[in-house]
Amino acid sequence: MLSRQVRSAGLLRHRPLRSVTALAVTLLLLTGGWAPFLLIGDSWWQLTVAAVLAFAFTQCGFRGHEAGHRQLFHGKRANDATCMWPRSGRCAGAGRVLPLLSRSRHWLCSCT
Repeated sequence: MLSRQVRSAGLLRHRPLRSVTALAVTLLLLTGGWAPFLLIGDSWWQLTVAAVLAFAFTQCGFRGHEAGHRQLFHGKRANDATCMWPRSGRCAGAGRVLPLLSRSRHWLCSCT
């Protein structure tokens, strides 16, 4: 019953424009966070920069998680490119990690 309501409300549809927008904003947050980090230097203002970067890295984690479950785009290739780790039809090894977040992608794979 609930799954029919969720599907009929369109909550499970892929929204590529939303995904591209979210990825662009996340990239802007990252670059917009690292630039002041390098320019400010040793100052208490770095705490503000740290908060922005913490939010940006959290967003990176969300985007990587969505891409790992193939929820960002319709096709496998676009999701795998976003996730930074092509699967090549097999499960990625447990030793492979997303470079920026050090999160293993192994548990997202469906090994067959």
